[in-house]
Amino acid sequence: MKRKIEEQFLLDLATIIDNYNDKCDLFCGGCAYAAYLIADACKTLGIRYTTVMYQYQSIIRETDFTKAINGRGVAHVAIRVKYKKEWKYIGSVSGIRDYFAWTCQDFIVREYRRIQPEQILSGYRNNIWNCVYDRAHCNGPLTRDVRRLVVKYSEIH
Repeated sequence: MKRKIEEQFLLDLATIIDNYNDKCDLFCGGCAYAAYLIADACKTLGIRYTTVMYQYQSIIRETDFTKAINGRGVAHVAIRVKYKKEWKYIGSVSGIRDYFAWTCQDFIVREYRRIQPEQILSGYRNNIWNCVYDRAHCNGPLTRDVRRLVVKYSEIH
């Protein structure tokens, strides 16, 4: 995928994620699902990404991704991509950082490479997440919107 097209795709994808975060509280229980969709989109389009997990003190020493995402103590799951020579998050993480500052909880941000989208989805399905995010009403439209974007950019590619 040509760099300019890839950059526009990433901007469009970030816009979708931020919109769902604003209207559905995506990062209050749906961040792992969003990370799965983002990783799947990046994999489909051949875009390199890393998986990032904000972990509470309770699992701070867990380095195995599968054990960490299936264990209690994950505060946020995100995807970073290289955009204009810098690694950037897809979707804002400022709310997560503010939460940790407000609660004075210890946390660590751990980056994982070569994590497949299916591993993230498995963690989403096998863990207990914040119930503020209404996955019954939001996962379907979010999936549709991200996949439509992938199809659009696949056709341009």
